[in-house]
Amino acid sequence: MEYELTSSIDQGILEVTLTGKGGKEKAAEILYKISDLVKTIKPKSVLIDAQLMQDRMDLMASYHLIHSLPPGTPHLKSAVVDREENKEISDFCETVSENAGYIIRFFTDREAARTWLKS
Repeated sequence: MEYELTSSIDQGILEVTLTGKGGKEKAAEILYKISDLVKTIKPKSVLIDAQLMQDRMDLMASYHLIHSLPPGTPHLKSAVVDREENKEISDFCETVSENAGYIIRFFTDREAARTWLKS
């Protein structure tokens, strides 16, 4: 099954849920779709739930992806929810994103992510 992206808005937070397979082959496409949603909806913040994604990018692909975000992507406070088993890549992405000027934190609990976004 290829990836599926669903979204909703709740209290100014754009909530995006990803399921299926994406990996590094679809990562840029997914990121551009989320960027387009952000530009259209203009939320206060973004929550991306990737817990149901079946595969991940490697560290190098993550680095390149973060540094090739679409032009004009707003620097919104963003939270990514993922499984504990992906902590190494999540920690790496958080650091690289911060160094690129993005405010992104990774969580394993959706409610903790929402609480952080509202703070």
